[in-house]
Amino acid sequence: MRAGGLVSVPSAPDVRPRALARNTVFNLLGQGLPLLVALVAVPILLRELGAARFGVLGLVWMFVTIFGELGFGRAGTKYAAQALGSGRTDQIRKIVGVTLAAQLVLGFALGLLLVGLAGSLTGSALSIEENLVAPAKTSFLVLGAVTPALLLGSAFRGFLEAQQRFGVVNVIRFWTSTLNYLLPVVVVLNGGGLVPIVGVLMGLRVVGTLAFGLAARSMWASVPHGEDRGDLSVGDILSFGGWVTVSTVVSPILVYIDRFLLGALVSVAAVGVYTAPYEIVTRVLLVPAALASTLFPAVSALRGMDDPGAVARAAGRATGVIALLVTPVAAVCILGAGPMLRLWLGPETTPEMVTALRLLAPGVFMNALAFVPLSVLQGSGRADLTGRLHLAELPVHCVVAWWLVGAFGIAGAAGAWSLRTTADSVGLFWLARRVEATAS
Repeated sequence: MRAGGLVSVPSAPDVRPRALARNTVFNLLGQGLPLLVALVAVPILLRELGAARFGVLGLVWMFVTIFGELGFGRAGTKYAAQALGSGRTDQIRKIVGVTLAAQLVLGFALGLLLVGLAGSLTGSALSIEENLVAPAKTSFLVLGAVTPALLLGSAFRGFLEAQQRFGVVNVIRFWTSTLNYLLPVVVVLNGGGLVPIVGVLMGLRVVGTLAFGLAARSMWASVPHGEDRGDLSVGDILSFGGWVTVSTVVSPILVYIDRFLLGALVSVAAVGVYTAPYEIVTRVLLVPAALASTLFPAVSALRGMDDPGAVARAAGRATGVIALLVTPVAAVCILGAGPMLRLWLGPETTPEMVTALRLLAPGVFMNALAFVPLSVLQGSGRADLTGRLHLAELPVHCVVAWWLVGAFGIAGAAGAWSLRTTADSVGLFWLARRVEATAS
């Protein structure tokens, strides 16, 4: 972009408390308003598709969520925000190029892997009814074909977040998230089944990636060509992105292994029963996720400004706000689980759903708090610590979840999930405190 013959380069992001609060509100609106559609859509889909097909759709949604956060996109956000905060816009083109190339390579690799495993997933790994095997396999094949676009979309979104352009991010996110629930309802009410629903959803994700890409293009298009000053290497970006990838690969396994174990040890129908209370209670994480989305690039920018005291102050405020907002919601989910689910799902509510909601609520509270130290650690460039912590958690959680799901079914899955999020939150706070003490 040119003005008066001069190139207009991106300016440093606004990381003042008022700006962070405004951007958090943008995130809450962009992610929260579509939940009104979800509250109506999920009962319809559960009723029309049945528990087994809805369980497969829940797995597809799970993969979309995982792939949307996977890879080197967070590295692009971190280094772009840091470069803008320190005035090093000469580094922007390198950051963008390395990030997008890495995302494409990873996206194609994951897509091919998912395509290759589609038969095994639906044939032996999951307990699926015979008449559902073919549509489930086709759904995973379609998802695998679109995986590269999902990873590119996360990178483009990250570049916008690095500039604190959360207004633009959430206009796009609002429509994609709303249609993520609305379009399946339209399809199923017009006689469509699982495969048409997944096809429409994947098309929606491709459109979302294009929208994020067009919006983010101004960041690097306005930077003049030329060599950067060489103190940021490709290895720096890939190393950080590699450790973030470790966390983003392992974390979803930690979060969703309960669903896979339910599908393998009990049935896919049990996944459908478990998905409903899980979806309602984990929506509480909208608040910390909205705050963390602004905190992570802000921490990165503040590190570029060499102001470690500001990071500690921002993290303290964020923790207090999350605790204040999430505590009463978690309490209501525990004490009023039955009435809440019956109001939402009506006669589809089962005692297993009520028990799962009560067991999941404490874990959701601890998971909400964990967003802050995770943002501080990764925004400070210590993705290696979060990666190592999650690697250490993985074998322990898999064994515990396998035993609890095998012994207690749906209740065991919920209990294992909450135990793991509690341990994870404690570990992240301890690591963040150590890093902040060193930085100060």
